[in-house]
Amino acid sequence: QEKEVLLREIHHRVKNNLQVVNSILRLQSYEIKDPAALEVFELSQKRIHAMALIHERLYTLDKMSYSITANYLKLLVKDLIALYQNNQKIILEIDVQDGIVPQNNIVPFGLILNELVSNSLKHGIDSNGKITIKSVKTAAHVHLTFVDDGKGFTSTNQKGFGLELIETLTDQLDGSVDYKNNLDHGVIFSFEFPFYDEEQ
Repeated sequence: QEKEVLLREIHHRVKNNLQVVNSILRLQSYEIKDPAALEVFELSQKRIHAMALIHERLYTLDKMSYSITANYLKLLVKDLIALYQNNQKIILEIDVQDGIVPQNNIVPFGLILNELVSNSLKHGIDSNGKITIKSVKTAAHVHLTFVDDGKGFTSTNQKGFGLELIETLTDQLDGSVDYKNNLDHGVIFSFEFPFYDEEQ
């Protein structure tokens, strides 16, 4: 119980500190006149906000355990969609198992989800769309797919900073990622991560 209280306090303080950083960036952005530079600042603010959401959801969990529950991931994705959507109506389908992400990996994993959601809502889905996230867990790996039914990759969004960040964070988790346009429409990301059970 003492460890759980300590962990909750840590996540709470990290979230508060990230909110302070976010506020500083917002104040600084008021002095920026260049639209391109302002967009970079706003994207950075949202990434920091996403990190704060990850920690906020962690300290509100009923039980602090080694791994993340499927419900945690569902709530986090809903938070991220609310952060980025602009009058878009999104159908969300999530089919993942408990324990696919160790708690000490949730920040890079959550940031991957953040980039996926933001890319879908900024570059893919116009007004109505669907985001599907599914996982298959084996003895040694987790296979995760993220699919949207938006416009798909174009020559201008095929290799932006967001995709580079996804690749870097995936490497950080010792995983691999492949992404391409879906056969019908939209994009599909396929991830493979090593799986560690709770007893390890």
